[in-house]
Amino acid sequence: MPTLNVGDAFTNKANIYFDYNFPILTNKAASTFTATLETPDFEFSKYFNVYPNPMKDILNISTKSY
Repeated sequence: MPTLNVGDAFTNKANIYFDYNFPILTNKAASTFTATLETPDFEFSKYFNVYPNPMKDILNISTKSY
């Protein structure tokens, strides 16, 4: 999410429903955002093809071979 900053923490839980039975409650999970997954000098277009542009239903992503 673009609103997360390094150091932000959040918790979440879920209720899982099977048919008409009572929900199964999961444990509360805690996550901490510690770093971004990025490489400053990574040029996406140097390694991948994305087509068609503009797209409607299907987006194709392929690697460029060297």
